[in-house]
Amino acid sequence: MKTSTHYIPVFFAVLFISCLLTYAFLDPGFKGFYVEIGAVAPTGECGDAENFVLEVVARDQLRLNGKAVDQRQLLQGLQKAFQHRPERVVYILAARDVTVRDVVT
Repeated sequence: MKTSTHYIPVFFAVLFISCLLTYAFLDPGFKGFYVEIGAVAPTGECGDAENFVLEVVARDQLRLNGKAVDQRQLLQGLQKAFQHRPERVVYILAARDVTVRDVVT
């Protein structure tokens, strides 16, 4: 005697999909599912607020966003600033002969 137990998951899947399609076709204004959003931020406040621009004036002189900083202060300041930021980007302005190793180490 054959059992039909392996058809039960298929039956419920077809039933679920048919319910979704019925709801979609009965509601002519259906454009998706509704999600409540707590508040909408103004366009200027989307994303991270401040860009970090590191200028290498000389091999030992650095400026972060126009302010002179020491290499040790730079590392600590960036670690603190990037602690809760989703986007961790630093733009570097330097002469062509300056390598990344000169700045990082």
